[in-house]
Amino acid sequence: MSQDHLRPDGEAIGLAPERCGSRRGSELAPPERELYRWILRRFAAASPPSVSDVERAAAEQGIAAGAALRRMEEVDLVHRRPDGTIWCAYPFSAQPTGHTVELEGGQPPLHAMCAIDALGIPLMLRRGAVVRCAEPTTGRELVIRIDPTGESRSEPAGPVALIARTLGEGPLASSCCPLINLFGSRRLAEEFLGGRPDLTGAVLSLTDAVILARAVFEGVLDDPPPEWPVSPPASPGPSSRSRRDRRS
Repeated sequence: MSQDHLRPDGEAIGLAPERCGSRRGSELAPPERELYRWILRRFAAASPPSVSDVERAAAEQGIAAGAALRRMEEVDLVHRRPDGTIWCAYPFSAQPTGHTVELEGGQPPLHAMCAIDALGIPLMLRRGAVVRCAEPTTGRELVIRIDPTGESRSEPAGPVALIARTLGEGPLASSCCPLINLFGSRRLAEEFLGGRPDLTGAVLSLTDAVILARAVFEGVLDDPPPEWPVSPPASPGPSSRSRRDRRS
């Protein structure tokens, strides 16, 4: 077990600055970036897209869905199941994770990949929300009410975020997300980390956890800054009627 000092920014979870905020997705060509943002908006609407949905959206951008999604997987933006459906599009998960986000307005709850992702969803969407996270050692529900500006209230008071990851390689979905959780106290979080010699990590206050979530996710759906380098255009792909994406 290693307990590092973490700044509340994207580097705390292994993200370079260009992978945070409005720069997130800068590794993608412009049509791929548009498809990536479309995927995020579908998850944000509690409607994860099907394979055919993605194919149609990709065709509208003039690209092949399979190649675009493989590129997104290479840079750890989305991940697919063997049947080709997207199960992870950080900060969203298509399946329950113990981290749910109830946005103002009454739509179905959203599933987040981890506690920081759950705090980041209302900031990315600029909407108030209730975030519910299960404490991993007790199963107790910790509730955070967060407004679009990042002001938060917790029930019970005083939760902290454990930011941890395994010492091996792999996408954040497996090496990091299952280990980023809220705890009711610093003592509980440190005890959990102390019992896992295979992990490295640190404990953040709720205030710093919200700052970290803002740094990673606020602005992701905004227009890219003008100083972005222009990625080479993707070559046009076949239409959704002539090609089905199959993963090898």
